[in-house]
Amino acid sequence: MFKEVAMRAAKEAGDIQVRYFRKVTKVIEKSFAEGLVSKVDYMCEKKIISLIHGKFSDHNIVAEESDTIDNKSAYTWYVDPLDGTVNYLYGIKEFGVTIAVAKDDVIILGVIYFPLTNEWYVAERGKGA
Repeated sequence: MFKEVAMRAAKEAGDIQVRYFRKVTKVIEKSFAEGLVSKVDYMCEKKIISLIHGKFSDHNIVAEESDTIDNKSAYTWYVDPLDGTVNYLYGIKEFGVTIAVAKDDVIILGVIYFPLTNEWYVAERGKGA
């Protein structure tokens, strides 16, 4: 079930990225060390969190652009809603979505999706990639 939710969340966030690619006009600099963020980062993150919490409302979520959701669960989702924001903002095609799930601090699933090329990288603990 984790894999299906992570892949759906990555796909829907990727669809948002494709829709706004080379159309972003407003960019925010978080800080020199943290880099740039756009409305697309926030839109993707909101979509991903909504989908995760729709199925796993008691899980923790650590996301790049928002506060950590700490439900004291054994499960934690790690989300980079737009991995490669600088590339994205400069019109470079190498960007995507990264989502991982951990149980008791051990990663059990990782999903990376590159929406422009429809490339998927998925690995599950004990099952390989």
